Amino acid sequence: MADLDRKPFWTQRKEWDPSIETSIRKQRFENSSKIRSEVIPDDGLNGIEFFIALTYTQFLQAYKEQDWNEVEGYSQLAKVLNGTLKTAWEETLDADYSDDADRTNANWDSAIDKLIVRFLNCKKPRDVQ
Repeated sequence: MADLDRKPFWTQRKEWDPSIETSIRKQRFENSSKIRSEVIPDDGLNGIEFFIALTYTQFLQAYKEQDWNEVEGYSQLAKVLNGTLKTAWEETLDADYSDDADRTNANWDSAIDKLIVRFLNCKKPRDVQ
């Protein structure tokens, strides 16, 4: 059970320096309507907070701007992930969403939750501090 007297780990000190946000080369996407989106890639070295606060947030914005279909969204996320985070995403897709019919917007939040659990190797990440 979560200890509600403690602040969640994502409100604690950042593991990355804000200068990283401007020094990392961003992944660029462009659709046929010439709408451009940029996402900061993540390899997991800056902690899961970096993924949640920057990469995932920017990716959701790009998802809307690029107007990807459901299956494209799952594959496009892999383009902004590297290293152990990308491996965790691929394992999540193979284990839980191997069929394209399972890769829907309804399952999106569940897939991200499973990615975080798999990356942290912890069934209840809220309790990790």
